[in-house]
Amino acid sequence: MIALLFISMDSFLGAAALAMLGLPSQRKRTICLLFGLCDAAATYIGRHIGSVSMEMTRSNHSQIALAAIGAWILAIALVILCVSLRKPTGLLTVSLVPIVFSIDNLVAGGFSSQPSQLIPVEPAVAFLLSTTLAGAGCAMASALRSHLPEPAAICAGASLLCLTPILF
Repeated sequence: MIALLFISMDSFLGAAALAMLGLPSQRKRTICLLFGLCDAAATYIGRHIGSVSMEMTRSNHSQIALAAIGAWILAIALVILCVSLRKPTGLLTVSLVPIVFSIDNLVAGGFSSQPSQLIPVEPAVAFLLSTTLAGAGCAMASALRSHLPEPAAICAGASLLCLTPILF
């Protein structure tokens, strides 16, 4: 469960980045729920394809693991580019961030408890943690953004989007 808290921190930073970039207030609740849903779904799917995730990270499959990591970095760079070049007003544009940021939950889901468990607790916990942390990130960044000039807020939001894949 501690691992779920760690991998849910990207929801905090991702939502904070979107709020700093000027996410409209009517979209904040939707984005926070989307962070939770994406992380929960990725955790659930990861639990059921866990053996595939573990196989990909073995040393005899290092090329596949490197290709997967490269694709993840490329996808995050694309999201950063899309969100940074336009104000994140469209739900399609901003929904790319939670979707891409849930990839770590997909991989981590394979290393969690056995998929034979009758009631999967991890996806529910991932939903609650990610949604709560995304809400906290939006609230904190919105309060901070109101005290910053527009260029500084955009720079801070783009920096958070760039740092999140490195940190988590």
